[in-house]
Amino acid sequence: MKRWKIHTIFSIAAAISLLSGARAQANEVYVRAGVGLDWSEGTRFKDKDCTNHTPPAIYALYGCGTGNDGAPLSTRGDFSAPAGFELGLGHAIMPALRIEAFFQYRPRFTLTGRANFLQTQGQQEVSARLSSLSGMFAAYVDLPQLGLPQLGPFSPFIGGGAGASYIDIGKTRMKFTRTRTIVPGGHQVNFTWMLTAGVSTSLTDRLMLDLAYRYMDSGSVETDEGIARVVNRAGDVLVPLTVGQTRAHLSSHGVWVSLRYTFYTL
Repeated sequence: MKRWKIHTIFSIAAAISLLSGARAQANEVYVRAGVGLDWSEGTRFKDKDCTNHTPPAIYALYGCGTGNDGAPLSTRGDFSAPAGFELGLGHAIMPALRIEAFFQYRPRFTLTGRANFLQTQGQQEVSARLSSLSGMFAAYVDLPQLGLPQLGPFSPFIGGGAGASYIDIGKTRMKFTRTRTIVPGGHQVNFTWMLTAGVSTSLTDRLMLDLAYRYMDSGSVETDEGIARVVNRAGDVLVPLTVGQTRAHLSSHGVWVSLRYTFYTL
């Protein structure tokens, strides 16, 4: 999970602010509400254990070996760019340092991919939907407060954070030329971390507008062990099959716009 990156970000942010020698001009508490659009990196769904293949054991969905594209047996694809929403509560404890706790909800990722089974000819389209709810703690460094240049009316900042995400994926639907396979969904809680950089500008004495790029690593997406159904075009179940877990990695890039309102100043 590369947790050392998050620890380093927090340590550097705190150290820089302390070394700046500046005392906070205003001890501000604020709320932040934002919306964003993410696009995921390419990913692969693979078996957690590809060796399950003999009854009465659980079957691996893909199995071990190489597919028709030369890659390991799997589904390759990515998740669509979903809109997201977040709400945070923050505290500007120094001129250069803000700390914040926030929740983020991304309600609808859509997986679009293609499997690479050797024995299957023609289309091997794969789709699924998932959502994520994240709770995170973050720290932001406002760079002009450290003596770096202001970009006209815009104040650059960097930040990072860590927390946890609850990820829920629905049924995976695998569409072949003559049949469909429907695989159980699943859910799990993962360690999550993010890095961000952006700019802020004042709209009023108390209201700020933030525009930021963000990279977020949400860990793994996993389907549960359960009954997969192979059905024909009429919807008749041809083969019920107990399959093991599969998983893929979920990481994304995004652009987020937020309004930050200072409601209390000590």
